[in-house]
Amino acid sequence: MKKTWICAVLAVLQAGLLCRAESRLEPPDLDRYLRWGALRARPGVELANLGYDSNILYSAENPVPDYTATAFAKLDGLLLFGSKAFMTLDPKLGYTAYLENPDQNYPIFRGTARATLPISRYGFFGEMVLNRDTERPVDLQDTRPFRSESALGLGVILEPGWRTTFEISRRRTRWAYDDPDDTDLGGGQSVDDILDRRVVRDKLLARYDARGRTILTFEVEAARIDFDNLDSRVSPPVSKDSDAWSLLPGIKFGEGGSLTGIAKIGWTRVNAEDPQLADFSGAVGEVKLAYRPVRRATIRLDGKRVPTFSVSNAGIYVLDTEVGLRLIYYFNRIIGLESGAAVGQITFPDSQVQLERVDDLVRYDLGVRFRLSETSLGRRVEYRLRWRAYHRTSPVPSQNISRGTFGLDAVFGF
Repeated sequence: MKKTWICAVLAVLQAGLLCRAESRLEPPDLDRYLRWGALRARPGVELANLGYDSNILYSAENPVPDYTATAFAKLDGLLLFGSKAFMTLDPKLGYTAYLENPDQNYPIFRGTARATLPISRYGFFGEMVLNRDTERPVDLQDTRPFRSESALGLGVILEPGWRTTFEISRRRTRWAYDDPDDTDLGGGQSVDDILDRRVVRDKLLARYDARGRTILTFEVEAARIDFDNLDSRVSPPVSKDSDAWSLLPGIKFGEGGSLTGIAKIGWTRVNAEDPQLADFSGAVGEVKLAYRPVRRATIRLDGKRVPTFSVSNAGIYVLDTEVGLRLIYYFNRIIGLESGAAVGQITFPDSQVQLERVDDLVRYDLGVRFRLSETSLGRRVEYRLRWRAYHRTSPVPSQNISRGTFGLDAVFGF
């Protein structure tokens, strides 16, 4: 049995090592796109959660059910400038609507763009991010603030040879929040008073093409975080301004093999300027892997352990940890079954102003897939009928949340 497992692991790794990796100084494969004049495009439409939601406000005491739907139009685009320069962009425009509570409707925009100018074995790039969406803070999910994110970045790409690539960049990001309910979090402060901030992040990304599309990565990041306001919920008020750095080794498996996805596990430290607040130093990571042992089956592993900024206490962060497993199996070319489960914890730091608290999370779902068509380029038409459940258990009664949804998802396009 032990020998069988070893052979299976080696087969998975070998499958991920057989395809050719793409250079950061070259545009993506043009065969993947439709041509719309100067624009290469992969358009698509998504419909999500067309159905019933038992708790649209994530309330512990007074859950509000409703019928809801979210629709997206998206575009994976590529522009070529001359013989070498190119730009990739991926705008996504959506809208979430509720049948009986239209005051909860909201638009969604997400988009990134990156322009690259190659010059022999090196090149320069500029990038931009514009996002506007609702974001329920992990430590206060019964609030529904809008989150605006805008970022500009510049960087250089170096390909010195020996299958290695280095990318050095600086990005400035502005985060702004707007709570339509103007929820008082204490001391007369709302979500925007607590979370509005500016971040300057310097990053070094090293990549080594181990073989084909399998790439070893190493990320080093240093960030300066400046919050707009002091936290006046304690006396004396505290500043959440901080410095952070992280080291993240990783491995990436490209498309084309039995194993695809990325895994990054490393170390992060957050240093608070104010001595009243707790620092963070510990292991962090992100895992998104998919393994196909046979053509009809896919096993997905997703996990994360990251510090994220807090709104409900006077600390800087909470630690968000979650791991989930999903199985997808197609009985034939059309009909498939999927099932997934995940467990997690939201851990609040122990500081002078907040005792340690841990919230437990459980998610699970069951669904049926109907894949009407799919090509080797990723063009597909697929429907999914899914039931989902979410439970959160907290020592704070107002955060003991249960939510169930049942609805239809659909994907049309690339």
